[in-house]
Amino acid sequence: MSSNQALDSVFKRLSSGFRINSASDDAAGLQISSRLTSQINGLDQATRNAQDAISVSQVADGAIGEVTNLVQRMRQLAIQAQNGIYTDNDRLALDKEFQALKQEIDRVANTTTFAGNTLTRGDYEGNFLVGANGDSDEYITITDLDIRSQRLGFYGWATRETFTGFRTQFDNPNKSNTGFIKEQALLGPGGSINGVTIPNGLDFNGFVNFVQALPGADITVDGPVKLRSNINTTNPANIPDFITINGTEIRFDDIVPHDPLSAQSESEYLYFEIKNRIQSGLPANVSANFNDSTRLVAFSGPDKNTLTINGTGLMMSAITDGAYIPSTFITTDTAFSVSMAGNTPLRFNGIAKDNNLEGLISSTNPLTINGVDFTDNFTSSAQLINAINSADYPANNSPVTARALNSVSFRTSFLPSELSNAVNFSINGQDIDLTSIQEYNPLIHPQEEAAYYRTNVINQLNTQLSGSGVSAQLSLGGNALSLTLVSSGDVAISGPNAGVFFPELKPGIYIPRIELRSFGDGFTNLEVSSNNASQLGFVLEDRVEAIISRMDISTFESAALSVQSIDVGLSQLGFQQSSIGAIENRLASTIRNITNTSENVSTARSRIRDTDFAKETAELTRLQIVTQAASSLLSQANLRPNQVLSLLTR
Repeated sequence: MSSNQALDSVFKRLSSGFRINSASDDAAGLQISSRLTSQINGLDQATRNAQDAISVSQVADGAIGEVTNLVQRMRQLAIQAQNGIYTDNDRLALDKEFQALKQEIDRVANTTTFAGNTLTRGDYEGNFLVGANGDSDEYITITDLDIRSQRLGFYGWATRETFTGFRTQFDNPNKSNTGFIKEQALLGPGGSINGVTIPNGLDFNGFVNFVQALPGADITVDGPVKLRSNINTTNPANIPDFITINGTEIRFDDIVPHDPLSAQSESEYLYFEIKNRIQSGLPANVSANFNDSTRLVAFSGPDKNTLTINGTGLMMSAITDGAYIPSTFITTDTAFSVSMAGNTPLRFNGIAKDNNLEGLISSTNPLTINGVDFTDNFTSSAQLINAINSADYPANNSPVTARALNSVSFRTSFLPSELSNAVNFSINGQDIDLTSIQEYNPLIHPQEEAAYYRTNVINQLNTQLSGSGVSAQLSLGGNALSLTLVSSGDVAISGPNAGVFFPELKPGIYIPRIELRSFGDGFTNLEVSSNNASQLGFVLEDRVEAIISRMDISTFESAALSVQSIDVGLSQLGFQQSSIGAIENRLASTIRNITNTSENVSTARSRIRDTDFAKETAELTRLQIVTQAASSLLSQANLRPNQVLSLLTR
């Protein structure tokens, strides 16, 4: 019975070719064999996956290579366009081919497909499983292939200087605290502030009211108009019949002629006559101080209002006929824009303050650059720049580099009327105290008032700022009562009186303009967002898109920029193509390894599962002999009773 069962098992192994035909044959071996079968099947499919991945990479490689050829031709054209013998019309002819090549780049990028998948448009992500188990490290990914012209090149973005306000400036900026108007009407037609048209024919008070009515705007009038001039009486013919001050006539045509026998000279006599008539004839709210030794007269107009003087002629040549108004300082809580008609005497002198970093970046108001949120409360420009340069930018966002464009330099005005408050504030940690500067007196100070204050303020500031990295300098082209603070780094301002003597010197951390530049190995983008982006100086129209899709060679300058953009684009294409080549080589190696593994695992499975034909044939022979012998013995045993009976019956 057992021999027959063993013989049946041998027949099964020999007929099926498998050593294990059921769990009863070898339970553990069957389980191991099943796992090995799964692995072999997975490896065989992984080989086919890898072969498909190679096919995908070869298609993409060909497309990138062709686009590289197109861009190389564009670069050649851009260099050709910078030939000095070409006219603009010649460059336009070159630009036609240049633009056609750009279109072909985008056509190739948008139509390179494999099995319905567009490969080179930036949205393809092919994950290929090249292992048997589906583990995370058994995938090879082909992605980040973007050869569109809009993704090749670089972006740049420089912050703007911010402005906290504007000081009005007129035709005579050297007049202390004064603006000068040639005509009675303050402004001509065509001017506007923040897009609001300034009405024609405004006088000074009308202008002040107009500014105060602007949304979020305010205007500060600095103080009375102060004018001065020497009185020239050396030639009696220079003396006018009369002058008018704020509409009041002061006459000189009835002065009694000089007595030649008098001890006084004619010039001295006339000076004192003019002085007496001016002192007695001045209108209310206008004063005049005289220095008899220098024959200097200093007029002070009504507080924060117009001083109009006409008819001075050669007698007071430093004072031109016209209406003089106080200097003003205008601020708004939004962006400030001014448009003036070309013939208006009024000019707006921007008080430039490099961007105040303090409080503009936080966890509730992050600065987001190419997908990275910057949330630290930065206390210096160096901290911000380092954070941008060291950030780990996410996939599909090109890395960004930042640098300071220049030193901090901003112009600020000052108010002599607030000299007593020029204390209790600091610049870069240095305490400032300017209260020792004496109040200007035209009778004892030979300088013009604005020059006196400007010289003393700059000198004392530089003494007190020694070692801080900040220096005070003369403002070129600025208001007479202004200076420029310059620093190689940031300027930190603090203290309760900051912004009193210097209206624009508000507490904060003022940083240089920052330039961002972005281009990735495979593609380019530059996106900046923040609730405080404008205060930081980021204005969208300032973003420079030096990407191939924006390039042209119609001018010498645009051709030069195109070469820079194309060089970056070629580098990006080269990186993508080398990445594809690396993946192809990796896949070829992967296929060799998978094939080798599959063969070895198949051999191992065969040793466990397959029949050992030599062994099983020998076993079959043995069992057949045993079976035949048993049958023979049984047959002989069955014959013995009959033989005995046969003997007995005889």
